[in-house]
Amino acid sequence: MTSDVVEARKKLFKQNLLYITHSHFLTTRNHWKETPKYEHLADFEPFEMGQWPSEFELHEVPEIPRQPLLEKPRTAKVDTITDFIKSSNIRGSYIVAQSALSRAQEEGPQGQNFSPEMSSQQFNDDG
Repeated sequence: MTSDVVEARKKLFKQNLLYITHSHFLTTRNHWKETPKYEHLADFEPFEMGQWPSEFELHEVPEIPRQPLLEKPRTAKVDTITDFIKSSNIRGSYIVAQSALSRAQEEGPQGQNFSPEMSSQQFNDDG
């Protein structure tokens, strides 16, 4: 899978380089249309021909500006589960779930006293 990602990135990089070079070529070709010496290149299309014309100076293509790398995402660093609970809103959800469980145990199914152990044992016995 990693090699697929690398190959996809290489392909994208190559396409972007070709696009930038082709854009510069089109600008140059527009200037050639005004010069009788290069009239024969006015309709030259490098992708159809499979090459750049020898009159096109590839080394004159402007440098691609460097883009700053995105900042590395920050992840929460937690040393203990207690620190994690303190730093998140899990405690509130836990309290709500705990009180709902307490009510269910007090009421039980159809008004009977309910014990999770007893309920799972009954379920296993009933099959």
